[in-house]
Amino acid sequence: MSNTLLVIAFLGCTPFILALAFELVSLSKARILKPILWAAVNLTLWSSTVAAAWFSPGVHSSTLSAVAGTLIAVTGFILWIYSVFIELPLRSTYINVAGDRQLVSNGTYALVRHPGFLWLFLTFCGVWIIRPSKDLALIYIAWSLLDITLVYIQDRWVFPRMIEGYSEYKAKTPFILPNAQSLRNCLSTSKNSRRRNGTN
Repeated sequence: MSNTLLVIAFLGCTPFILALAFELVSLSKARILKPILWAAVNLTLWSSTVAAAWFSPGVHSSTLSAVAGTLIAVTGFILWIYSVFIELPLRSTYINVAGDRQLVSNGTYALVRHPGFLWLFLTFCGVWIIRPSKDLALIYIAWSLLDITLVYIQDRWVFPRMIEGYSEYKAKTPFILPNAQSLRNCLSTSKNSRRRNGTN
């Protein structure tokens, strides 16, 4: 692994550390830091993801693999945006202090408790298909392990203290791996949500 890629790999750990800091700040009264930290999480996460692929000494994939990888990566990114920014209420999630965050249990949050992890991992897989290399695989696996650690901390210690009804939600929704029942719940609650919003 080159020195440049090694630096990117370490810098790519930053968003997960910042995300943990964001959750700790959410439990405090330092409201002004929340949007700043969340912006930093997104900036470092996606810039590191792109930089790792750009500087990775991967072989050029075939046209079919490149198309498939692009579709997978774009789908993962769009779903990540949808779960993190559209389904979650922006103000209570990213601006207000603890006690104000609302429980979201429909849509992709009926599929698993942490859909953002699934979509980020899907994005990593798509990018790797476009530019396959051992170094990039190791980096994305390491970052995914950090993400699992982050969501475990959120799930075990942060969200039960911050979100009313989270313990009941945990009892009926899978952690990060969906099952047949959670898939049905995701589809049914998403459909009901569209109907309430007047869409088909």
